[in-house]
Amino acid sequence: MSKKTENVSIDDALAETGYGKFNYFVIVISGMILINVILECTGLCFVLPVINCDMDLSYQKKGILGAVSFLGMICSSHLWGFLADTTGRRNVIRPTLIAGYLVTVMSSFSPNFWTLTILRFVNGFLLSAGSATVFAYLGEFHCNYLRNRALMSSAFISAASAIFFPLSAWAVINQNWSFEIPIIHLTYTPWRMYILLVGTPGLICGLSLFFLPESPKYLLSIGKEKAAMEILRKIYSINTGKSRNSFNT
Repeated sequence: MSKKTENVSIDDALAETGYGKFNYFVIVISGMILINVILECTGLCFVLPVINCDMDLSYQKKGILGAVSFLGMICSSHLWGFLADTTGRRNVIRPTLIAGYLVTVMSSFSPNFWTLTILRFVNGFLLSAGSATVFAYLGEFHCNYLRNRALMSSAFISAASAIFFPLSAWAVINQNWSFEIPIIHLTYTPWRMYILLVGTPGLICGLSLFFLPESPKYLLSIGKEKAAMEILRKIYSINTGKSRNSFNT
């Protein structure tokens, strides 16, 4: 790293990368991660009346299903925060999003109450990684001047999308179809499809993170200056359309 680079703060370097396509992309993905957290935690509440027809749930069991994802998040939030600070933000968010979707797929095939309860707890346990880490990940791609704008934009995306959650549940759950899966002796119905669909944003975000880098600020904090500089050059090139080599901060 050049002497000039050593005298420039990470905030100044981020400011020099500009504000453009890369920033918009990371804001949208962060907003979708938040959408995924909300959907996965609350989506099951929309289908509880219908699940009752298949599993004959008491009010107590309905309450457990409605709360168990939040219990999983509470149990794991400190763990993911620690891992994000020791192994990297993206290294925590990406695998947990993909694993969370796989758990959601299994949830849609749950044969009984206890299987569904355990899987939703595990899903909540994994969901906490995104909710606990995404704001740090997003914020560390922006300088102080732009950070609040980026965080508010991602939060707005998730909040504005929330008004469509009941509509999506109504559109899917009210359908009148079913089919038998003889191998596992299960009747697949619309509420199971809805559980599968609410996890889709998580899968999309998990795959999208293969195209996003680790936080340059985090890399700098663990002594990987060259890797951090390479990411800053990449962001600069995407935002400005100029060559990476012209980024001389």
